[in-house]
Amino acid sequence: MIQLHIESTTKEQCQDILIFLLEESLIIEGEIRESDMVRKSEKGLIEAGKKYHLTSITRAIVFDEIQKKVTDKFGVEPMIYAFPLTHMESDWAGEIRKRVKGA
Repeated sequence: MIQLHIESTTKEQCQDILIFLLEESLIIEGEIRESDMVRKSEKGLIEAGKKYHLTSITRAIVFDEIQKKVTDKFGVEPMIYAFPLTHMESDWAGEIRKRVKGA
């Protein structure tokens, strides 16, 4: 299992990706959060803005499929990464295994 993270500069894109991943049976639920972001631009300027995070727990075996499908449909702007989960409540893990398709 992995904790999937997808970051975007728009809430709408995160919502569209969430719906897409649900329709593709690659996740069974997701959460979108907003956060403040400060970064240094390519021109060396300090910029502030908003960033949106889509998070979900899913099967590790579908990460490459998620990455390819999201990039093909939405472009390279949403950053996609994941963290491995080492422990998880067994009933919830079983539900994810049952409802998320295999690669």
